Amino acid sequence: MKWISLLFLCSFGGSILADRIALAEGRASMDLPDAEAVNFSFQHIDGSITITGHDAAQVRVEALGGDEDDIPSLLDWNEKKRTVRLKLGSDTGSDGINLWLPRNTNITLQTIEGDVRISGIRGSIEVRLVDGDIMLAENFGAILVETVDGDIELSQAASESKEPISLLSRDGDITLLTSADFKGSASMSTVDGDITCDIPNSDESGTAPKEKSGWKYGPMNRKSISLNGGGRPVLMNTVDGDIIIGIR
Repeated sequence: MKWISLLFLCSFGGSILADRIALAEGRASMDLPDAEAVNFSFQHIDGSITITGHDAAQVRVEALGGDEDDIPSLLDWNEKKRTVRLKLGSDTGSDGINLWLPRNTNITLQTIEGDVRISGIRGSIEVRLVDGDIMLAENFGAILVETVDGDIELSQAASESKEPISLLSRDGDITLLTSADFKGSASMSTVDGDITCDIPNSDESGTAPKEKSGWKYGPMNRKSISLNGGGRPVLMNTVDGDIIIGIR
């Protein structure tokens, strides 16, 4: 299988010559006009999704599984909105979808029945997921994740970023894994689950001694805590699940 590539820049003015490219055998790549921030939008049913940030001004997609059908699979570019949309045929990508996006991409994703992994993205991330788990790592922009029947894990969150983190689940555990010196201001609540924090120097007042190893609260709790003096805002709410703040 070959990667199908299309370069959009024309030689006399840098304007866009074409705005879409069809996937061939489930694969395609799209060269973007520059390295400025872009938006990526995608909706999918049934199949895992892995998104990796890379340094190239290019979008690459690999959709695994599924039969050819009458609905074409396309990468679509809107120059005015600086938005790339992935549109898949009804059965394309049933065995998984791999995406490589520029690091400063802003992602909007909606999916049903499939796990999601996103790493190395510096733009904002907005994901709504039904029946699947999501793992995020090395992300610096604003994060909003909402799941129904799925766990959420965010690791290597950057405290130098001031963008908010919101992790919300109706039925699933929420885990935030950070460095021991992560600076954040966390608000958490769970109805049927425990709240655990293993980061030293963190409590409800932000004044816990450094030798304090952590704490744990039982169900029906709502807590606001300061991590290492406070900083990046973090919201974690789940109805039926545990909330864990740990060290990685």
